[in-house]
Amino acid sequence: MFRYKDASIAIIFLILGYTIALSTSGENSSQEINQKKSSLNNQWISDDSALINFQFSQVIDQQKGYILPTTTTANVRQVIQKMPEEEVEKYLKRAFPKVDITNIEDKKKLSERLLEELSNNDIKSLTKLNGQLTISTTSKYPIQNKDVEKIYKNQQIFAHYDLKGRFDRSDQVFVKWTNQNTGEILLFTPQNVNKDAEQNWVSYSPTEGWQPGIYNIEYFQFNSDLTPIAKTSYTINQILD
Repeated sequence: MFRYKDASIAIIFLILGYTIALSTSGENSSQEINQKKSSLNNQWISDDSALINFQFSQVIDQQKGYILPTTTTANVRQVIQKMPEEEVEKYLKRAFPKVDITNIEDKKKLSERLLEELSNNDIKSLTKLNGQLTISTTSKYPIQNKDVEKIYKNQQIFAHYDLKGRFDRSDQVFVKWTNQNTGEILLFTPQNVNKDAEQNWVSYSPTEGWQPGIYNIEYFQFNSDLTPIAKTSYTINQILD
């Protein structure tokens, strides 16, 4: 089970395709697009590419840590569909450098699902899931959600999930933790968990502390389909001293 204190959001790399889309937009021939894409890929692969880093920073300054507009993700998706599989794999590895993605069968499909989740902050859009997700302020598994309406600013919140025997166990799951009111993404990353257990948890506390609002938590299987496992919401109304 993995405990997280600071948000580790990989948006800076997941929107790499957006900078490519901007550079290859317009009425270009297939040959021109391939030439530009090849050029950009070469610049991106180079660790000391000032151009790509500058493009990253421009986009990130506007979008870092927040749900992306659907128009942005639509542009990225079009580029991903044209990119070679090995290029998609490279930027996924940059997005999640500490995660093993070798078992992901279709990395393009995973990338598209990640983009879909980056532009969706409506937890109601998910159908009823077979797993169970409950929250508490301790690592002990709760039968039902514990009250976090009043919470200390830097208190850890534990998000427990139970597969209920309906999902394949794995040593990694994907967690998405968002502030529904602001669209801020608190966590958007794979997490290591105990493969031998049906029940696992991730704990989190924002670096700058909790704020009143509605928060959504969603767990997914870390596979090509990013299959939803469980979800829940909770509301913080008061921050205690």
